[in-house]
Amino acid sequence: MKSRRAPKRLEYFDRGCAAYERVTGVAGVYLCPLCGDAFTQDDVESDRLTLEDVPPKSVGGRPMCLTCRPCNSAGGHQVDATVAELARMGRLHDAANRRGTPFSARAHVPTLAGRVNARLSYDKNGVRSLKAYRSENDPRILESAATVTSVRVSVPFRVSERVAFVSFLRAGYLAAFSFGGYSFALDGRLDAVRRQIATPDADIIPQSAMMIVPRDAVPSNAPFVGKSIRPILATAVCLTIAPRAYRGAIMVMLPPLADGDDFYDRLTPLYPPGEGRRRQETEVVAWGWPTGPEHQWDYPIPEDLGQPR
Repeated sequence: MKSRRAPKRLEYFDRGCAAYERVTGVAGVYLCPLCGDAFTQDDVESDRLTLEDVPPKSVGGRPMCLTCRPCNSAGGHQVDATVAELARMGRLHDAANRRGTPFSARAHVPTLAGRVNARLSYDKNGVRSLKAYRSENDPRILESAATVTSVRVSVPFRVSERVAFVSFLRAGYLAAFSFGGYSFALDGRLDAVRRQIATPDADIIPQSAMMIVPRDAVPSNAPFVGKSIRPILATAVCLTIAPRAYRGAIMVMLPPLADGDDFYDRLTPLYPPGEGRRRQETEVVAWGWPTGPEHQWDYPIPEDLGQPR
């Protein structure tokens, strides 16, 4: 039985094939933008090419391009799980601030007698409840905790800052590919970015390549692919994620197609470790946000659309 998403996959495959042929002269081939492996239409029909949500679906992403199943699965298991945890953190923050977001999670309540395992819940009106179940606790600790009038509650989250960074780097790269196409993805200056995406735990790209910017500093308060003009020339991708795990929008800095050699060596002194999440004097021009594989740079376009060459 064919998947309901098969027509969209075939549409995205055809767009990618046409763009790849314009750039390389090779017809009937789709290159996975992450690993560079080549695929044909048979791979669409056999589900070896899959729709990729950008950013991850857990933070509001939508299908934007095709990647091969191994790359998509690796992204979900290794990287996007961390972003899903960030989304849970954002939902807890919204619920605790009475923003109409229901939330429920396991929680820990420390007492003098020991830790109580409980469940913390908020309803849509922000009303909080905390329940502890006998089946999950030592009865002696529960008896001691029954007399406590004020408690401190902690909700455990499994978040790796490094892996979260790689997830947003991945989303930024795929958004730039969807907007620009193979003229962007085939540039050798992006090899280090792809290696970092393939090995999230490796230290290849500095975390200064991602920064948090105030939402009021984002053009149109919306996601976009654009161009950083100051203090460094870069392909800039702004990701506005929901719920708000970060107090601002995420800006991912990628090498430009022109003057991109040693890009990250030059970027790090401008945004040193520890500074990447503070407000930066960064001048950015927004080009737009792709709703699918547009591959604009693979076709002749007016100069004012911002082809970064």
